[in-house]
Amino acid sequence: MNPFYLILKNQEGSAIVIALLALAVLSIMGVASINTTRIELKIVRNEQIYQSHFYQAEAAVMEAAQRLACESNIAQIRADSTTKPWLVSADIDLENLDTFTANDSTALLSDEASFAVNARGIVPGGSLDMTTGTNMYVFGIYGYSADNDSSVFIGIGYKKRY
Repeated sequence: MNPFYLILKNQEGSAIVIALLALAVLSIMGVASINTTRIELKIVRNEQIYQSHFYQAEAAVMEAAQRLACESNIAQIRADSTTKPWLVSADIDLENLDTFTANDSTALLSDEASFAVNARGIVPGGSLDMTTGTNMYVFGIYGYSADNDSSVFIGIGYKKRY
């Protein structure tokens, strides 16, 4: 009989080879799961930062809306006659971040959040009733929050009758 054939037929030591192959497969799976977990943790951290900025920007928008809601004097919320630096005319494009930051005001909630308001004027056709003597005014309210290489910009519309 061929001695090479006898060596191949011999099963002594096959258990260690199978164990080493199983160990190699499990090691590869372990390294892959650690890498996946690390990436998932980064995703969760980024989502947490985004949510924090979103809520800060939303709170800044709500603060501006509250300031407008509490104002009863129309002269105080007209962009051409106000002393409020965060209230600007519709001519200024607050959706552009550079002009927004030139006209914003820091929110009370956070130093990273700020807001600005466009006074867009009277709604066309909003005051057809001659007996009321009031007009419906439209505003664009914008909030912004940024920190840690992340930023959120929110805009809403707001109407109030004076």
